[in-house]
Amino acid sequence: MQQFIDSRYMLYLVFLLAIWGFWSLPLYDIDEGAFTEATREMIETGNYISIYLNGEPRNDKPILIYWLQAASVHAFGLNEFSLRLPSVVMFAFWIFIVFRFTLYERDEQTAHVATLLLVLSFYISLIAKAAIADALLHVFLVLTLFDIYRYSQSEDQARLKKIFIWMGLGFLTKGPVAIVLPAIISLIFYGTYSRWKDWLKAITYVKGWMIFILIVLPWHIALYLDSGWQFFQGFYLEHNVGRYAGAMEGHGGGWYYYLLAAPLIIMPFGGWLISVISPSRIWQSSFSRFAWIWFLTTLIIFSMGNTKLPHYLLYGMTGLFVWMAMERDRLNKGRWEIFAAIAFLLGLGSLPWVFEYISGNSSRVFEATAAREISQSLFGGGNFIIAIFIAIALISLALKIRASSKLIWIGFVQLAMISVVLLPSVFVGLQDGPKEAGIKAKQLGKDLISYGVYQPSLSVYAEQIVERKEPKKSELVYVRVDKKNEFEKKFESMNPRLVYYKGIANLYEVNSELKP
Repeated sequence: MQQFIDSRYMLYLVFLLAIWGFWSLPLYDIDEGAFTEATREMIETGNYISIYLNGEPRNDKPILIYWLQAASVHAFGLNEFSLRLPSVVMFAFWIFIVFRFTLYERDEQTAHVATLLLVLSFYISLIAKAAIADALLHVFLVLTLFDIYRYSQSEDQARLKKIFIWMGLGFLTKGPVAIVLPAIISLIFYGTYSRWKDWLKAITYVKGWMIFILIVLPWHIALYLDSGWQFFQGFYLEHNVGRYAGAMEGHGGGWYYYLLAAPLIIMPFGGWLISVISPSRIWQSSFSRFAWIWFLTTLIIFSMGNTKLPHYLLYGMTGLFVWMAMERDRLNKGRWEIFAAIAFLLGLGSLPWVFEYISGNSSRVFEATAAREISQSLFGGGNFIIAIFIAIALISLALKIRASSKLIWIGFVQLAMISVVLLPSVFVGLQDGPKEAGIKAKQLGKDLISYGVYQPSLSVYAEQIVERKEPKKSELVYVRVDKKNEFEKKFESMNPRLVYYKGIANLYEVNSELKP
């Protein structure tokens, strides 16, 4: 058992579990729907410079993820597989980068553990295969910061040039964060050794900035020529300065938000992280110092901002996974750490009953309907599979293996439970209906609009722009279940006829001309 956990075969199996279902799970709203619909419109219009969503400028992110998704769609068609493939490939690169760096810094066993910590962490397993920009950004951030560390140990102009390449590509992925975080982290790290001149020399490397400009500037020039200043104002002012200065889209939280979130988003390894923290150990080696400066800088910067999302903290976690792997022998018996991991697993295992309770007790129609669909899926055999997974996790308590290996085993079970049972069931409740409604609209060949809700994945599946507006004769109207009574009453005179429904999704035709 110990040999299997320490082997590369365990890593291969874990990676497969992490990406399981990426080719078939429906796109989730709003994030995946927005990214992928913008990509679909890019392909449809032939405009590969400016980004549009539902025919309106989308200023959320730069261009690189859309180019990669568009290339994948051209190769494999418009489907979940092609839209998520760039993220899956980038996730594989992320794992490979961590493995190679840790192998270089320590040994193969430590490299296996570091990559397993990365892949098995709760929140990473949720975003790894998503058709959004995060996996791509992490690749370039991790490449940048690992190369900054290596450059600090042995100055090499070739490596310094690579740093500027990674920052340029990161900038095309998500903007200023690809420069700001590495600059501050490296400044603090160099400062702890009083190497201010070395840092200044690296940061003012002219050839590096020329490389960066050659990567970033062409698209910005083309963008300005195509659509003027609107992206620059929307992205750099609203979505960067504005997101930091004020909470956007209700994503707020106190200064302590990330302190509480850090152990949870990397479960089942939250106890592992807490138990190996020691001021003397943090400062003991150059890499441990770098990893903690990386994490704490990210923690402080995003804690000071008003918009708070869990995945922001992940920008600072990769170095900690490597450090935690290096410190694994300090877990000792790890009793409370294992108890915390089991408790979290049991919490996930209780979700069928949680959703069942919500379905019968929530006064909100949307929540109750979605919860009912999810609980029905889970109780259709899913709860039995969950019980088996939990039993397998509990077996690890009796195994005579290291505490770190027990936590990895629990993480393996947790990932299997999420990928095989929980995630597919949640997607059934939330996204199967909208997906099939969009496909139905495409089959009927009629214009589709949306009443009162914004679900951009509809546009992807219907392969048309879906606007929120008043319906016209013979149009199809997507109506979410919580808007159904309101819609039928408001447009009663237009004889709305229900042509499709499933879960939260309802599809009507007004002034129906379709045969019953």
